Amino acid sequence: MKVKEVVAHLETLAPRHLAESWDNVGLLVGDENATVTGVLFTLDVTNEVLDEAIEKGTNLIISHHPPLFRGIQTIIATHPQQALFMKAIQNGIHLYAAHTNIDVADGGMNDWLADALALQDVTILHVDGTLDNGQSYGIGRVGRLPEAMTLKELVTLLPERFYTHGVRYVGQDDKRIETVAILGGAGQSYYTDAVKKGADVFITGDTSYHVAQEMADAHLSLIDPGHFIEFIFIEKMRAFYSAFAETNGLRLHASTHNSDPYQFRK
Repeated sequence: MKVKEVVAHLETLAPRHLAESWDNVGLLVGDENATVTGVLFTLDVTNEVLDEAIEKGTNLIISHHPPLFRGIQTIIATHPQQALFMKAIQNGIHLYAAHTNIDVADGGMNDWLADALALQDVTILHVDGTLDNGQSYGIGRVGRLPEAMTLKELVTLLPERFYTHGVRYVGQDDKRIETVAILGGAGQSYYTDAVKKGADVFITGDTSYHVAQEMADAHLSLIDPGHFIEFIFIEKMRAFYSAFAETNGLRLHASTHNSDPYQFRK
């Protein structure tokens, strides 16, 4: 199969036009007409992930986070990030990213995160627009827990449900939590939407000290599990491609490399 045929399947779930205007999604390095020898799914594209693809004889990497995000004017070996692109090109590896388009997609990233907590009556946290069929799309999700629990109980549950080694949180341990807003990645700018939606807690990553204080002042509890909970992308993508791959004789691989740059110590 060709690269363009493989990624066209992904775009039935997450069309590129759903991506935010500032984002960089799609085929970022490579040739859409090249024949695919296998697909490696990853959260981030790192040198370790490239080595993994080379070792497996796999020439298409599908990532959630775009490795090529900000504008660059050179590609030189002495620059670590640019050297990564050179390595990919030299080894005939194609790089494709599905980022905010899969974040907002119905059945995409934020629905996966909501499902992991078994949230019920799920709605969109922040509506970005409407599709031709009249269906709304947008970032984040809000829903009810199957059973109410305390904030401390929810904080304890998160490492069991997501790929995280620790969480930060804001709020009283005994606060009753029924309605949860969740947004993978860095979603602190949407906390006012969580307040408007009546959420008891907002789960999102990369929150800042002062915005966390603002949430506390707004009586909105916060759980910050970091950015790496989006690691769920890997297993969900492999599942999404399973039947397609079997029909087309396509080899699928899930990256085993942990690209979370943070370490945690109790």
